[in-house]
Amino acid sequence: MKRQFTLLGLLLLGASLAGAARYPLFGGPGLIHLQSAKTGIGYGGRSLAAMTSYSGQNYYGLSGYQDSFLDAWSFTTLYYVPVKNLSLMAAGVGHAEQWTVAVQDSTATDKSLGCPGDALVAVKYCLPLLEGKMDLGFMPTLSIPMNKEQYQDGPSQTGKFDIGAKVLTDINLNQTTVFINAGYLSRGEERPQLPFGAGAEYSFRENLSAFLEASGEYRLGAQKDSTPDDLVLRGRGADRTELRVTPGLRYSPLPFLGLNLACDIGLTRAAAPWQLILGFDFPAAAGKAISGPVGGAVAGLIKDRETGVPMKGMITFPGSDLPGLVSNEAGDYQANLPPGEYKVHIYANGYRWLERKINVKEGKVEKWDLTLKRKTAGFKGKVVDRTSGQPLPATVSFNSSRASDINADPVTGQFGTVVPPGKYKISIGLTGYRSFEEELTLKDKAETERQITLEKEIVAAALPPAPASGKKTKAPSAQPSAPAMEKPKNAAKPAPTPKPGSAKVPAAAKPAKMSAEEVAGLYKKGVQQFMNEEYASAEKTFKQVLSADPGHAKAKEYLSKTKDRLKKSK
Repeated sequence: MKRQFTLLGLLLLGASLAGAARYPLFGGPGLIHLQSAKTGIGYGGRSLAAMTSYSGQNYYGLSGYQDSFLDAWSFTTLYYVPVKNLSLMAAGVGHAEQWTVAVQDSTATDKSLGCPGDALVAVKYCLPLLEGKMDLGFMPTLSIPMNKEQYQDGPSQTGKFDIGAKVLTDINLNQTTVFINAGYLSRGEERPQLPFGAGAEYSFRENLSAFLEASGEYRLGAQKDSTPDDLVLRGRGADRTELRVTPGLRYSPLPFLGLNLACDIGLTRAAAPWQLILGFDFPAAAGKAISGPVGGAVAGLIKDRETGVPMKGMITFPGSDLPGLVSNEAGDYQANLPPGEYKVHIYANGYRWLERKINVKEGKVEKWDLTLKRKTAGFKGKVVDRTSGQPLPATVSFNSSRASDINADPVTGQFGTVVPPGKYKISIGLTGYRSFEEELTLKDKAETERQITLEKEIVAAALPPAPASGKKTKAPSAQPSAPAMEKPKNAAKPAPTPKPGSAKVPAAAKPAKMSAEEVAGLYKKGVQQFMNEEYASAEKTFKQVLSADPGHAKAKEYLSKTKDRLKKSK
């Protein structure tokens, strides 16, 4: 048993080096025994391995029918499509047998066989009809003999050049494709064959389908050997008509790989009673006959250019009628497109859109990862004391969850950062100074710069308390009038007696006079309040400016405008 499996493994590994094919079973786009009229796309290959176990056999003349053997075949087809609807094919086969003999004799005969079969080359031309609903194909073939004298394997070798041809028809019915084949093939010294068959494949989804085919090889002319039919070993009927049905499944787990699992069920004595078949297609389109125009695809990942983190994005095709598509949360996408050149736009929220050109080729899936760069806006500046010009380590706040607060450098007063573009209400503050506020719209790819001056908070001067109101001055006590005396001429006039209630109240101390810098700062504050539509506060501020500097012309002008705005707002 170990030797049997070793032989089978070597056979499968060496299949691609084998020559030619047993005609009914050689790959190409289509099913198992039936070929498609379609030529396929680009280039590809199919490898089919078939295995049968026979019992009740007779080992080449030994007595009795109690022997058995394992019969294994490996078929490989490579094809190339140099121009549309025309393909070139080369096929090969490997054949192996391993016998188990019940009654041994003294002959030291090797009871195993492993050999290549005849080589086969073919050309296929496809003619699409009825707007893709039908395809008609013609496929001439030439079989090139191997060394039959060395191997003496009739099933896989004829020892002669054999010619043949097939007419192939595909009928495309949405999810179902119907295949019809008929042809002719010479078989060396045996009778010629008429290969024929019909089958259908139904696609459950793009990568999974089921098929069923009925095929056979009818022998033309009178039988050339004299062996009675009842003595022909099952499945060994050389020069006999074969007929079978083959159900199967096809699955493509990846774009570059197709898997085929099928089983022949023999309906005539010459056909194998059963034959298990396992096939591989490289790529998946090398085996499956795709109906209608063959498209291509681009697939890949959308991710952040700086971090490499995948993200959700949208892809559109401007200039075409194709709908856009959205990647999944992991950034994966695939766009199935007809062959051609496209302009592609890629978008993602918070990122700069990207434009590229792609060329989609028939039947190919191009790997295309897309990286997007975040939208960013720059904001920088310097904060200094309004009076002294000294740098200040102020805090710059964007008042938004999209951007974090930053601090100006304590030595230079400079600050700078990069934030998402948008509208911000920026405030700059420092303990002991009046805060500065401004609404800014920061744009992508732009850098906004501001030179900020902060003024110290003004502390009002303390005023002396005013005397209590209504306090009366004490009146002089009443005295009897002295006798009138003549006043000397040079006598000094007596001080006038104050009248009751006419005592003078001490004058209150005047507030400290503002400096020119303070007046200028107060004026700018009023202007900022006016710009922020804080008209009531602006009116008070401009009045303070005029109180300190009655000749301030601009303060008078803004006060007049402020009063007008207040009247209109009422």
